Amino acid sequence: MLELIVLAVLGYAAFTWHTTSRGKRFVRAYAYLKLLDNGMSSAEANGLAMRFLSRYSDPDIDLDLIKDATGYTKAGGQQLPVIAAARKHGFIG
Repeated sequence: MLELIVLAVLGYAAFTWHTTSRGKRFVRAYAYLKLLDNGMSSAEANGLAMRFLSRYSDPDIDLDLIKDATGYTKAGGQQLPVIAAARKHGFIG
C-alpha cells in the first residue's frame, strides 16, 4: 500500500514538473518572438528570454509576460505552434 502511495505522489510530481516546464517553454518562446519583432538579434532575444521565469528575473515582468501569453492562447493561439515558430527562428529554449 505504501508503494502505491509513493508511486502516486511521484507520478503527480512528474506530471506537475512536465506541465510547468512546458508552460515555461511556451512563455519564453512567446517572449522570444516578441523580442525579435521589436528588433533584437537572435542572440540577444535568446539571452533575455531564458532569463524570464528564472531566479534572475523580475516577478512583475514575469507576471505581465504570463498574462500576455495567456491572453494569446485565450484568443485562439496554441502553444506548440508558437514554440515551433520560435525554434525555426533560432530559439534555443
